[in-house]
Amino acid sequence: MARRVIAMIEIREVLYQYHQGQSIKALKRSLGLARNTIRSLILEAKAVGFRRGLTQDELDAVLDKLFLERSEVQTSGPIQEAISSYHKVIEDWLKHPDMTGKQIRRLLAEQHNFSVSQRSLYRYLGQNCSEYSEKKEKKVTVRLSSTPGHQAQVDFGDVGKLYDPLKQQERRAYAFVMTLSHSRYRFVRFVFDQTIETWVDCHRRAFEFFGGIPKTIIIDNLKAGVGKPDVYDPTINRSYADCERHYGFIVDPAKVRTPEHKGRVERSISLPRQQILAGRAFATIEEANAYALRWCRHDIGIEVTSTTGHKPYELFVKEEKPQLLPLPETPFCCPVWQKAKVHRDCHVVFQGSFYSVPHAYVGQTVDLRADAAMVQIYDSSTQKVIKRHIRTKEKGQSVTDIKDYIL
Repeated sequence: MARRVIAMIEIREVLYQYHQGQSIKALKRSLGLARNTIRSLILEAKAVGFRRGLTQDELDAVLDKLFLERSEVQTSGPIQEAISSYHKVIEDWLKHPDMTGKQIRRLLAEQHNFSVSQRSLYRYLGQNCSEYSEKKEKKVTVRLSSTPGHQAQVDFGDVGKLYDPLKQQERRAYAFVMTLSHSRYRFVRFVFDQTIETWVDCHRRAFEFFGGIPKTIIIDNLKAGVGKPDVYDPTINRSYADCERHYGFIVDPAKVRTPEHKGRVERSISLPRQQILAGRAFATIEEANAYALRWCRHDIGIEVTSTTGHKPYELFVKEEKPQLLPLPETPFCCPVWQKAKVHRDCHVVFQGSFYSVPHAYVGQTVDLRADAAMVQIYDSSTQKVIKRHIRTKEKGQSVTDIKDYIL
């Protein structure tokens, strides 16, 4: 028969009652412990200064010292031995650069149906896995506060490779993360590029996931969001600016090379690597994205955060969602902006097709905006629309207004 493990609360009760004058015989009768066990606990406590007659503060200090020493020497026992049976698996998981103790606990339960307390697992890792100790460096971020519905922070982060079923190969992948600053409720999506089309599509999906739009979005200075990474006067990418106006939010680019200005999302960017991808294999990026949505709502969304003391999803539903801006009737269709030169035939070229421009602009460079339905051409100086055309669906076509040739 396995030897019964004495809980710390039982040890405290033994010593407290003995300190109050109870005999070993009385303790045996009231607590159901063997006399030898009680004697051993008392001797162990006396070795660190325990005796009858201590003040309450002195007794508490002795008990704290005793419990500390017991936790330091308690390296084996049933739980630790049970964890050791998975040592090779744990070592393999720790080779993943983003593996954490919490993720190991999740994987043990998920893949091996083995449940263990986080404290017991941390003790085992710290005493038996040198790789784990090397991973425990802490990064400091600035804790920010925000009113409900006011702010979200977004970013892209490299997550290694995922399988692309369209190209039938593994490709470099990125995680898009949008975190609502008040509730810490987040949206995650894995993608294969950082183009403006992908950037805007991820925003649309995030807004639909939340069922509303935050009033302000803090973004990193990456090309998809910010055309010119100027610290004081960032030039917002024009396609993203159109998205901003369509949904009604305000873009607030973070200062260049100062990630602490968006500390909440900088922490979030590591979570998809640590809690979704580490130790798991997904057949395709779609499978990873399906898991990410469940993780956002049903895993990380219901874990109490140390900064708020609440579960993100509950705080989101109660306080943040009612304050979000409503979704528009139609989703945003991302346009393409580009510079175009007006050739001598009074046409500009866009994706292999030709669109006429008034003769006065021959030789000049204009701004061109194209969405799924229209091509609009702007005077680069005044930003006034000088021409609109229905967008052709076939490459190589010419869309010409004869009036553009009139001087």
